[in-house]
Amino acid sequence: MSMKMSEQDKNTMLDQLLPEGEQYKAKMWGVIMAGMKDIAAIGVLGGLLAGVTSTALGGGAAGAMGALSNEYCYIGLTEKRIVVCVIQKLDCSKVKGSFQIPFNEIMNVKVSKSIIPGRSVVNIPVKGGKIKLSLMTSSIGSDIQNQKENVQIFLQNISA
Repeated sequence: MSMKMSEQDKNTMLDQLLPEGEQYKAKMWGVIMAGMKDIAAIGVLGGLLAGVTSTALGGGAAGAMGALSNEYCYIGLTEKRIVVCVIQKLDCSKVKGSFQIPFNEIMNVKVSKSIIPGRSVVNIPVKGGKIKLSLMTSSIGSDIQNQKENVQIFLQNISA
C-alpha cells in the first residue's frame, strides 16, 4: 500500500491505457474536478460522454467513476487524446478508474492560472459536459519526475 504517488506507478498505469500505435508526449499527475452532471455522464451513463471512453479496472464504470470529486490522477497526452487514470486516495498504487478524451471531441479548452504559484486549471468542454483538471508544476511529496516540463508540454499542446 502506497500513500504517495510514484514515477513507476504513473508509468505503469498510463502505459497500460496507451492506445496501440500512440506514444505519450507528456505524463504528469493532476487533480480532476468534476460536477455531478459530468460525473454521471462519465460513470453512470455507461462511460460515454460523446466519445469519452471510461474504464474501471476491477469494477463497473459507474461505481469506479461515480465518486469523482477532486480526485488525484495520472494524465497522459498523446497526439490524438488525453488519457486519465484516476487513483485511489489511500493507496496510490491502485487504479480507481480511467477515461480517454479524443481531441476531436474537445471543443474550446480554457486554461486559467491560479493565485497559487505553479497551478493551472484546465477546463475541457466536450459534448454533454466538461472536465476540469488542476495541474501543479511541483511534485513535492512524490518521486514524480519532470512534472514541470510535462505540465508545460501539456498546456502548450492543449491550448494550440
